[in-house]
Amino acid sequence: MLFGTVAGSLFGIVAVQVNSLSEIFDGPLSLIGTPTFYFCVLTGVGAIAAQQRAFGAGALEASYPAMVASEPIVAMVLSLVVLGEKLSSHALGNYVSLLGIVVMITGVIGLARSTAIAEEAALRSAPPEE
Repeated sequence: MLFGTVAGSLFGIVAVQVNSLSEIFDGPLSLIGTPTFYFCVLTGVGAIAAQQRAFGAGALEASYPAMVASEPIVAMVLSLVVLGEKLSSHALGNYVSLLGIVVMITGVIGLARSTAIAEEAALRSAPPEE
């Protein structure tokens, strides 16, 4: 689950970096001179590496939901803090989105716990090694 959270968080950072690069985009050559482009590439490579580690480290039921849940949360928080984007005040959609985030986090934690319990039970029932 940890690798999934790291991968999702890094993909969220990549999303914010791509958003900031889109503001200055004036053709492919305009990106070569910006440090953000290189940080975006490095962050993307790190995200893919963490994603592959997450897929290989354990059950997909634990790592994938953590990855899917952490990416939009990190992207949204960074967009609000770093890029200065604003949420419309008192919009019903904001409250529904926040409720969805809470439900998503609760589901990811519950799924990770149930997967950990199932893996532990499988290890206990396995025959001892010689």
